[in-house]
Amino acid sequence: PEDPEEPEDPEEPEDPEEPEEDPEDDKEKESEEIIIMPPIVTPKPVKTRIHFILTVECGDCILIETDSGKNILIDGPDSRLINSTTYKDSTTPIMKYLDKVGVTKLDYIICSHFHSDHAGALPSIMEKYCDRTSRFIYNNIIDRAINNISKEHGWKTVTYKTNAINKANSIGMICDSPVSGTVYGIDDNTSFTILKSSIEAGFNDYNDMSLVTIFNYKGIRTVLLGDISPKVQDELAS
Repeated sequence: PEDPEEPEDPEEPEDPEEPEEDPEDDKEKESEEIIIMPPIVTPKPVKTRIHFILTVECGDCILIETDSGKNILIDGPDSRLINSTTYKDSTTPIMKYLDKVGVTKLDYIICSHFHSDHAGALPSIMEKYCDRTSRFIYNNIIDRAINNISKEHGWKTVTYKTNAINKANSIGMICDSPVSGTVYGIDDNTSFTILKSSIEAGFNDYNDMSLVTIFNYKGIRTVLLGDISPKVQDELAS
């Protein structure tokens, strides 16, 4: 008998041809790989705040906090009202407020004028919140001129002025009696300007000698007038 035919080896299937890569596809892949998403920029929080602190039947007390962490206090009242025997304590509520909002240091204290209802609390405030780098800004009207106004004896204006300046000096604070128009720069966005009347000779109202503070934050100005009269407001605006 004939030998059976050996079966032929089955043909191996040919590998399917891989499609040629399109160079344009490579470019797209490369461009996808180098795409960099821009970083998410979180804006810095605005910390600048102006606080009008409630006092007890007294004058102004204004705290300004700035973005750079500097603190400015304008006036610190604590007084016995003229012709009154009732003591009005504003020192305690002012300090409680400063503590509540987290103030541990005052970088600037501006005294608009030395009436007790604007300056009476300043020595106690300086003692707690100021150091040798703090600056005390005031209008250094001579005592004789102040005493020429009879009602200033009742207000003890020279006494309050002396007490505040002596305390600032004992701490070693920087004391300034600036000319009108002096600008104090705080940071790139923040400054304040001090204005005062030019009518010192022969004035008959100490309130009109108040320092005026113009606080400037990014071009927005806030004018803080002390106790000046409309007459002096007109003078400074002209």
